[in-house]
Amino acid sequence: MVHRTDRPRSTGRIAGASAHRYVLEVPALTTDVRTTDALGEEDTAAAWELYRSAFSRLEVLAAQRHLMTEGEFGQVAADARVRKLLAHCPDSGRLCGIASVTTDLAAMPLVSEPYFARRWPEEHAHRRIHYVGFVGVERRYRGSSGAFAALVAEICRPAVAEGGVVAVDVCRHNEDLGLPRAIGTLLAELGSTRALRLDEQVYWAHEFPVPHRG
Repeated sequence: MVHRTDRPRSTGRIAGASAHRYVLEVPALTTDVRTTDALGEEDTAAAWELYRSAFSRLEVLAAQRHLMTEGEFGQVAADARVRKLLAHCPDSGRLCGIASVTTDLAAMPLVSEPYFARRWPEEHAHRRIHYVGFVGVERRYRGSSGAFAALVAEICRPAVAEGGVVAVDVCRHNEDLGLPRAIGTLLAELGSTRALRLDEQVYWAHEFPVPHRG
């Protein structure tokens, strides 16, 4: 899924994610988001625990592996090409959400950079294609904390200000829960945007029953 943003517009309500379905909510708290190119050892450890908690359920819900190993996560945490966003809840100062995004598509080994360069040559040449690696929020803070919305808004801030493309991959499970729709509604409040579905990979299986031995 990709959102192309052309010009800024005034913001309004924002979106949050419930434990069972992605829904729009008005947050009760204002979440602080800090951006960094590289995480230190302590931040990496805390971010890994949150990331693993947020995405571990997809191990049994999606055919493609979505959960990085701890080693892979550490590489992303230290990679200065990938911008990391840390959301802290103001009531406790606790880390409640994390996200990653990059304009250097070479930092995403499973993404075809030539595809994006051909489809958006100008945006690619000027590093205005923002590819989202992940957005995760601790379950207890989904919805009313506004962490999900704050992370998405910060990811899209450069595209809203300058124009560009924000792309993210979504598994079928999260699509069925309404994640693309929730993101689209949020981004419509941030600026003039158009959502495009880029591609889809489908996993098929052929089952063979155990032969009946008569």
